[in-house]
Amino acid sequence: MKHCSPAFLFGIAAVSFVPTAKAAEPEPKRVIAGAHDTLIVAVAIDPQSKLIASGSWDIGAPIKLWNAETGKQAGTFKGHDDWPVALAFHPTKKLLASGSLDKTIKFWSVPDGMNTMTLTGHTERLNSIAFSDDGKLLVSGSVDQTVRVWNVATGKNVKTLKGHDSPVYSVAISSDGKWIASGSKDKSIKIWSTESWKCTATLGGHTADISSVAFSPEGTTLASGSYDRSVKLWDLKTKKERRALGTHKHVVLKIAFSRDGAKVASAGADGVISLWDPSAKEKPVHLTKHAAGVYAIEFSRDGKSFVSSSKDKSIGLWRTAELGAGK
Repeated sequence: MKHCSPAFLFGIAAVSFVPTAKAAEPEPKRVIAGAHDTLIVAVAIDPQSKLIASGSWDIGAPIKLWNAETGKQAGTFKGHDDWPVALAFHPTKKLLASGSLDKTIKFWSVPDGMNTMTLTGHTERLNSIAFSDDGKLLVSGSVDQTVRVWNVATGKNVKTLKGHDSPVYSVAISSDGKWIASGSKDKSIKIWSTESWKCTATLGGHTADISSVAFSPEGTTLASGSYDRSVKLWDLKTKKERRALGTHKHVVLKIAFSRDGAKVASAGADGVISLWDPSAKEKPVHLTKHAAGVYAIEFSRDGKSFVSSSKDKSIGLWRTAELGAGK
């Protein structure tokens, strides 16, 4: 197995955050400690908040499945030749997708872990994957500087989008399926139309690599996180920056919008998860339960749960209602 990974996973030392005196922060519903032997770089929660999938740098490149209610392991999926660094549950089917450093994307049936399809085409390692809300398309971003769009039913590469001149670190697709966003090491965010397959806008404003992008539920706003430590919101009608929500003490690794649009979550190498009010009317809430960098976060599609994974080898599960978002 090659010892390599997306650039944004290297060169980041574990940083423990020691909080100062403050009001009690929300407690996780469950913590799965020691979930893997190494840092957990990818995490996903199924649409019903019943199962959690995680990927790490463990030997053998396993993907682990967890019962969200009990915290017990429910399965292990093996088949990648290198580490799985991106995970996504299908919105309606019992299907998990994984993107790996081995340059492939695999589909797994859940919960039995059968590899039902392998997508090939990227010429360098994967960094990010995302399903469309209707489940018909999968979007992927890679070190090969391309964004690829796949037909989930057939596994065929529908379109390859080219325009970035550096690795693509993050991809997202709007809820109506009309727009794809991609963030790159080239410090730019590109917006692509799924009707014309053309880049309709390039958003500039971050001063370092774009590590993560996420659409708001209604599709009019895009959130972004960067190596410059900032979290920004973009107005997709004007194609301009709406506001900077704030910063982390270290690079931002992941961004997520809650399903009701009430919160933007950002995860940093400082070990902190920050929950921001997109309207900037309320002060942010900072979750400091992880002892090292937080590499992955996700809100469940049913709006009930929020999951995180860290370099401290643990997985955290929160109720979104206690975070000020969702049910």
